[in-house]
Amino acid sequence: MRILIITTQLPYPLTEGANIRTFNLIKQLSKNHEIYLATLIKSKKELDYVQSLQPYCAKIKLVESTRSPFKRLWQIGISPIVFKPYLVKINESDEMEKAVNELAQEVDVVQAEFPYAGQYIEKLKLKKILDEHNVESDILKNQYRYEQSLIRKAFSFLQYRKMLKFEKTLCMKMDIILATSEEDKKILETFNKNVFVVPNGTDVLQDYIEDKGNKIITYIGLMSYRANVDAMLFFSQDIWPLIKNEEPAAKLLIVGKNPTEEIKALAKGDVFVTGEVENVMQYLRDTSVFIAPIRIGSGTRIKILEAMACGKPVVSTRLGCAGLEVQDGNDIFISDGPKQFAQRVLDLMGNKEERIRIGQNALNLVKDRYTWDQIGNKLEKVYQNAI
Repeated sequence: MRILIITTQLPYPLTEGANIRTFNLIKQLSKNHEIYLATLIKSKKELDYVQSLQPYCAKIKLVESTRSPFKRLWQIGISPIVFKPYLVKINESDEMEKAVNELAQEVDVVQAEFPYAGQYIEKLKLKKILDEHNVESDILKNQYRYEQSLIRKAFSFLQYRKMLKFEKTLCMKMDIILATSEEDKKILETFNKNVFVVPNGTDVLQDYIEDKGNKIITYIGLMSYRANVDAMLFFSQDIWPLIKNEEPAAKLLIVGKNPTEEIKALAKGDVFVTGEVENVMQYLRDTSVFIAPIRIGSGTRIKILEAMACGKPVVSTRLGCAGLEVQDGNDIFISDGPKQFAQRVLDLMGNKEERIRIGQNALNLVKDRYTWDQIGNKLEKVYQNAI
C-alpha cells in the first residue's frame, strides 16, 4: 500500500530519538510499502540530508518553516491566550496543510509523527495513524512538577492543560494510535481504544563487550530538550558530588547538541559538555557507566537501548527505563534516590566483572527484543491486522 508519513522535522540526521525512531520506521515500512514523506524543514542545511531518505521514499515533499527569534518570542508571549498548545502552534503551516491534503489523494494510509504533525491529518477521510512517541501531556505534567522557576512552572502547567485537551481530542479522531510502551498505552487508551505498542529499537550491536576500565560516566541526549536538561541538573546537583567525594578520578560527559546555558555552565573540572558530535558511538564505547537520571518524560529512551547495545551498564531512574523489559540487578540498575543512584554508579566503576555481567545481559536483551527488524515486524502486523 501507499503510506504518507507526516513529520514536523526532517527525520535525519540520526542525532536525536525522534529522528532515529521515525527514520527506522520509514525504513522498515519501505520494505513492503510505497512511502511518501511530507516534512517541515527549518533551515537550508537540512537539504543536505534529504539524500539519506531517498532510498526509502517514493516521494518527498519539503515545506519550509522558518522562525525568526522575534517570532519565537512573540509566540511564547501570546501562548497564554492562544487556544492551541505552544508546541502545536509553532508547527502550524498553511503550506504544509495544503501539501498534506494534495498527497492524501494519492495514498491509502497516513501516519503522523507526534501530535504536532497530527494536526495536519485529523480532517482527512482516509485511514489515520498517530505515532505518539511519548504522551506529550504527561511530559508537560512532570515538567511542571519538577520545574524550579515559578515562571516556567506556570507556563508548563498552562501548556499541560492545553496539551491534554488537544491530545485527547486528536486521538479520538484517529483510527490507530501507536505507543512505545505499555505504560503509555494505558494512558492513551483513555483517549482511544485502538492503541498498539510498537517499541523503540536500535541496530548498533556490539559483537563483544569492550571494557576500558576508566572512570567515565556518560549521558547522551538533545540538550535543549527540557527532560534532558532537568536530568543533568538533577544529577549534577544531587548525585555527582556524592560520586566525586568517593571517586575523585570520575569524569562526567554530557553529550548532545544545542546545550542550554544551564548545561554549558556545568562544564568545569571533570564535567565536559561536548555539544553536537558527529557520532555518539565512540563516546559510548569509552564509557564505564551510562546514566539516565530522568525525572520528566514518557515513551522509551533510545539512548538507553544504544548504551545497552554497546554492552554498557546503565544506571537509571524508574521513569528513565519505563517501558523497557529490564530487570533491576540483571541487565540494569534502577534507583530514584540520589544516594542509592550514586552508590550504584560507584559500585559499577569499582567492579569490572559486574560491569561486564550487566553489560552482557543488557546486550543480550537488545538482541532478543529491540532490533529495528523486530520492531518493523510488529509495525507490519499492525498495518496488516488493523488496516
